[in-house]
Amino acid sequence: GGATSSVAGASGSGGGGGGGVGTASYALEHQVKTLEEKLAASDKGKTDMEKAATHTSYVIDAVLFPATPSAEKVDEGKGYIDTFAVLAANGGWDAKAIGEKKPPSTTAAGDDAAAAATPAKADPSTSIDPYILKTCVVDLALDYCTRVSTKVTNDFLDELTANPDADYPSLFELDGVLKDKTGDVEPYCTVFDECFAANFDDDQVQLEGEMKCRADECPFKNDVACRISAGCFDERIQGEYVEALAELDKKDNAGTAAGAAAGGAAAGAAAGGGGGGWGMA
Repeated sequence: GGATSSVAGASGSGGGGGGGVGTASYALEHQVKTLEEKLAASDKGKTDMEKAATHTSYVIDAVLFPATPSAEKVDEGKGYIDTFAVLAANGGWDAKAIGEKKPPSTTAAGDDAAAAATPAKADPSTSIDPYILKTCVVDLALDYCTRVSTKVTNDFLDELTANPDADYPSLFELDGVLKDKTGDVEPYCTVFDECFAANFDDDQVQLEGEMKCRADECPFKNDVACRISAGCFDERIQGEYVEALAELDKKDNAGTAAGAAAGGAAAGAAAGGGGGGWGMA
């Protein structure tokens, strides 16, 4: 009986020990997995920072050395291509996918067969894909208007802080006050959100005065913002948007497949509604 009890005790002890080893193994495995996830997140953060720095460099280059079409197409005094004017001319506001609206081709003219067979240097204003231009213009406009709104808000708060006797607007009034102040700086930024929600369809919104979502020319009062928008004609920046849109499509397709497998509809990004506000880091 005693021997049997001893064996049972040893067996129980051994079993307990086995459970302890299993628990320790699971804990170690969990720690390793956590470290791997942190490392992956760190690598992604580094990659994102590198991409942001590269993009900022491209935008600065595009502002300093803007792409220009043939001389007669450059508005006097600007020296850069107006992205909004091009979108108005090529129907790009209605584009919903890359390649949906083909930009007009540009080839060498003349009766000489050899010259006609040699492609002329592409005009940036006509060679860019309309959907890529639309995506880039909206993204940079979003970034700029976000910066305008942030600056206006911070300046207003600084004014209130500097004057203890100032009348603080109520939360109900604050939105209107900030909108008015934003309108003094950049009127177009006060309607950007509304235009964005309506996919820049002027038939879907009611704007005051002659304001239009699909402006005939760059609507910003700050000429530098228009110059930054013209950076969309830089082929390197276009390449970034092609890559980003492909990645969004991949995620949307994966989400749709996962939703279908679960029996539910996956929410996808609205056409032309994607945008992380690349702007400038």
